[in-house]
Amino acid sequence: VRYAVACWLRYEKQCPIVSFDRGGHGHFWGHPDVFAVNAKRETYDVEIKMSFSDFKADGKKEKFQPYAASARKPTWFYYAAPMALAEKIMASTLLPGGAGLIGVTEFRESGQDGLAVILRAEKNAGETPSMAQMVSWVKDQSGTLCGLQKQIVLTEKYKLTPSSESV
Repeated sequence: VRYAVACWLRYEKQCPIVSFDRGGHGHFWGHPDVFAVNAKRETYDVEIKMSFSDFKADGKKEKFQPYAASARKPTWFYYAAPMALAEKIMASTLLPGGAGLIGVTEFRESGQDGLAVILRAEKNAGETPSMAQMVSWVKDQSGTLCGLQKQIVLTEKYKLTPSSESV
């Protein structure tokens, strides 16, 4: 799910900065599972959910309320989940107002064939990131790429199967 979302952000949304939860951007909006910035310096925070109980638990956290007054907000906030779970989330009344929802059926190299935006997020009038913050995120992106390379090497060397979050 995470990789399909990263491809969607990079190729469809044209975000040159795409990183996974690595901690460097945590001081701004917490620790998104997938974080991206486009050329207009609009930010995307995508939270990956693999179970309905995990999704429900987020309702208690201020970060997951897109219009909470005291929290800093990304420009776009999405949840992403495997398609069956995304449909269950959509059918519930628990999706926060303004949040978008992405369903992933499968991961393909293009990232677009197996991904569907079920509900488009509403644009938040959030803060524009500074150049220093963007430099930090580029460093995170480098860490993401190195982490992916390490995972690929270990998977090939030890004939491991990717985790369920990777698919």
